[in-house]
Amino acid sequence: YLDQAQLSANRARDLIRQMLTFSRGQRGERKPVAIPALLKESVKLLRSTLPSTVALRTSIDENVPAALVDSVQMDQVLMNLCINARDAMHGAGTIRLSVGLTENIDYECASCRKSVRAARMIELTVQDSGNGIPPEVRERMFDPFFTTKEVGQGSGMGLATVHGIVHEHNGHIVLETDVGRGTTFRVMLPPISQPVAETPSPTSRQAARVTREQLSGRVLLVDDEPLVRQFMSELLEGWGLEVSAHESAATAREDIERDLTHYDAVITDHTMPGMTGLDLACHLYALRPGLPIVLYTGYGDNLQSTDLERCGVLAVLPKPIEPGALRALLTRVLAPSKTTATDAAG
Repeated sequence: YLDQAQLSANRARDLIRQMLTFSRGQRGERKPVAIPALLKESVKLLRSTLPSTVALRTSIDENVPAALVDSVQMDQVLMNLCINARDAMHGAGTIRLSVGLTENIDYECASCRKSVRAARMIELTVQDSGNGIPPEVRERMFDPFFTTKEVGQGSGMGLATVHGIVHEHNGHIVLETDVGRGTTFRVMLPPISQPVAETPSPTSRQAARVTREQLSGRVLLVDDEPLVRQFMSELLEGWGLEVSAHESAATAREDIERDLTHYDAVITDHTMPGMTGLDLACHLYALRPGLPIVLYTGYGDNLQSTDLERCGVLAVLPKPIEPGALRALLTRVLAPSKTTATDAAG
């Protein structure tokens, strides 16, 4: 149950990060992703979203090569197509999801109308048992704000979003539909030969929680959010560290100025009232060059590498913090203690 809660929290984190990226007009991060694994994870979310009157069937070819995609955006494509299918069936019927590799491609993209020829493409399919799409709707279905639903029932942005994401990934969309016989959307993505690093399963993560050496050192922690500050304090103390927590950069600066050699590392949030974490890092770096400073933030897009280097920032971690990434950083700069303990935080 805890592993599933962690998975859901990570998906929520990634979705929020994607929303922030989208709102700023920037592209998300694309990585080599195994599309069969992505579809399996998406199905877990879809099952809880669709009504019980909609049956979800899957057919997955495990040998499909990876694609260079933003997994959160691909989740969004699947979600929008499945919601579209649900509405086309009036909330009752069957949705079939499949992924496979198609060769000798020769077709016309349903959204951009271009002729597409390729030796191989990954095919991600969403098929419904609805009434099909009439010709007059097909002509405009990918237009922004076009919808056949009643006022308040839909924004008309679902298929427009699908179009935008798929084409940003150098893909195309094939549409197969007949009135009274259902609709099939085939999302075609170019494959890559680059291997995908496997994500540890909950079982393997549990097996990896072995006895490790505790860390040793004094850490200055700065965060204006009480809940985050408390969580971070407990996390660090659980690793054997002595933590002094502050709610503002100003009080943290005063603390460290009293004894410049007292702390072994500084961990600070970036976005805080009065003085940002980067401002604090610059001030501390001027007082004590070489002091390890870790910055964490949910708004790191505007942080320039030159500014981080100038202020002596060791690393910038995205919020919410991944304990494993933070511990790996601290392990490099802090000495282990003589005692050991089981690391349950990753």
